[in-house]
Amino acid sequence: MMNFLKALYNGKLPLKVMVWIYGILPLLFIFLSDNLEIFSQKAGAIIAWIIAIFTFIAWSGIKKSTTNPLLSIIASILRFILFMVIIFAGPMAIIFGFSGYQG
Repeated sequence: MMNFLKALYNGKLPLKVMVWIYGILPLLFIFLSDNLEIFSQKAGAIIAWIIAIFTFIAWSGIKKSTTNPLLSIIASILRFILFMVIIFAGPMAIIFGFSGYQG
């Protein structure tokens, strides 16, 4: 598993596989699971946070392996958004979800 994550982070996998399978599908899953409320609020926050960490690693590898400037800019923007989710939004959603806060 660690070798796979290292390969993903360093951009050693094929670019199309990284973009579609490890870049876009997890973002789509987070979006749909949150909007369709597939999971409970607590479980959904934890699952989305874990997937966001994995997707951040994938977009870091995509940025390292691409020569396309537009894809590089998109990867940079998504990495910034995912970083904010990983550091601030994910833990806050988990803490407030388990504390019973409904606001």
